[in-house]
Amino acid sequence: GVASHWPVVWLPGNHDDFRNYSYFNIRVRNPEFKSNANHYFSFDVNKVHFVSLNLYRYLKEESTREAFRKWLDADLARANTPGERQKRPWIIVMSHIPIYCGEQAFIDCKEGPVRYKLIDEILQRHKVDLFLTAHLHYYERMRPIKNNKTAQYKMTDNELFYIEPEAPVHVLEGSPGNDVWFKDTPYVFPEWTVTKDFRVAYSIATVFNDTHLLVEHLEANTSKVFDRFYIVKAGQATSNWWLIGGISVLVVAVLIIIVVALLYIQGRKSSSRPDQTEMRRLHDSA
Repeated sequence: GVASHWPVVWLPGNHDDFRNYSYFNIRVRNPEFKSNANHYFSFDVNKVHFVSLNLYRYLKEESTREAFRKWLDADLARANTPGERQKRPWIIVMSHIPIYCGEQAFIDCKEGPVRYKLIDEILQRHKVDLFLTAHLHYYERMRPIKNNKTAQYKMTDNELFYIEPEAPVHVLEGSPGNDVWFKDTPYVFPEWTVTKDFRVAYSIATVFNDTHLLVEHLEANTSKVFDRFYIVKAGQATSNWWLIGGISVLVVAVLIIIVVALLYIQGRKSSSRPDQTEMRRLHDSA
């Protein structure tokens, strides 16, 4: 199994709430379990601060919401300080239940921005970079979203790069689930939906450095990349990224010119060299 080869963090969802999450909690011990019982916790891995949220419990148990928001606000405030951002420049928040999703006929998508408005404001205030979610059984990549509208960002290359987005980029990765949902229905998605996919698939996020994070969505059977995009932060490293790319292109171009020139010179030498058969014929006739 996956868990025997890779570190795994399990996030509770709506199907885990049977008997107040007792079955889930028997099997799973995430960070901060004693205080938060898997409902919300955070941890650090290299350059990333990860946060896990059980938004389904937040929705169902009104009495817990204030403590939930207070913990999240304090955790992200600490992660967003200059010193912490220098060590871990990326903040990724995960939840089974989405705040935003495009299928407006589905109640969780239609009411999500209202249900989780205060949570969304905390994510925006502390400059969360990426919000990963699931629940609906398809893939959807969304633009950076602020208050249920597309946020400001610099766009390049057909939305391959989101440069300095002012709000989190939202990705719904529910396609490992049952693929019968939504597959053959012509739903109309909001303007902040970039693309969607209904095949069985999975996504991988790769942090290259302090300024570049890549998300790829791959088909399960072939590992073929269906969608990909970068989140890019500002700073000297960003300038260096483009400078390095430009220098690389220049070096390749110079090498091509050199190879072509050498081939041309070699061709000229070959064409100016006397034909050996003709030289032998002239020698024999003399």
